[in-house]
Amino acid sequence: MNIVLTGDPSREIEKTEETKENGKVRNEGIIKMVYIFNEDIYI
Repeated sequence: MNIVLTGDPSREIEKTEETKENGKVRNEGIIKMVYIFNEDIYI
């Protein structure tokens, strides 16, 4: 499974505002999980 945090510019144009909002929420969730995962390891 590939997790892509940055959008593909060519596909970004095709997205609707609703899709962008959903993508934003999903990305924030992934970033939070990664942050917590790193915190467990390094702190």
